[in-house]
Amino acid sequence: MLSDNDILERVRTGVYKDWGTLSAGDPEVNTTKDELHGVTRPQMDAFSPHEMVEQHTYLDLDGDGYREPYIVTVHLGQEKVMRIVARFDEDGVYENEGEIYKITPIQYFTKFGFIPNPDGSFYDIGFGQLLTPLNETINTLINQLLDSGTLANRAGGFISKGIRMKEENTPSIL
Repeated sequence: MLSDNDILERVRTGVYKDWGTLSAGDPEVNTTKDELHGVTRPQMDAFSPHEMVEQHTYLDLDGDGYREPYIVTVHLGQEKVMRIVARFDEDGVYENEGEIYKITPIQYFTKFGFIPNPDGSFYDIGFGQLLTPLNETINTLINQLLDSGTLANRAGGFISKGIRMKEENTPSIL
C-alpha cells in the first residue's frame, strides 16, 4: 500500500514509470470473492492508498529464448506495470562462446528457521506450534475451573420419592 506521495517520489526519482494520474483502485476488483466472504470494501477517495503487487519472475525481454530473472511491480487498481528491474548482476551471468547458458538470480529473501522440522520438509517448527499443547491445556484447566465454580454455586442434585425428609427442610424447587 502506497500513498500518492510515495508514488510521486518514486516517479520523480525514476524508480517508477510515470503514468500520469493514477486512481487508488477499482471497486469492482474481486467483488465476487468479497460477496462470498461477506466483505464490503471501503469507498475509494483521493486519500486512499494504492495497492502495489511485486512479483519475482522470469521473463525473456531480449528475445534470445532464455528467461532472465526480473522483479515486476504492478499497480493493482489500474493494472499498469510501474517497474521492471533485473534480479541479477553481471557476476551471475555465465556465457559460453557469446551465448548465455546460466543466470544466477540475486536472493532477496532469507529463511530464518526456529527449529528444523523433523520430517525434513521446508517449513520449520515455529514458536506457535510449540505453544499449542500448552494453550490447549490452559484452556482446558480454565474451563474446568469455571464449570466447577458454577456447579458449586448452584443448588444441584435431585430429590427422589424414597427420601425421607421433613417438609420444612425441603427446598422449594418451583
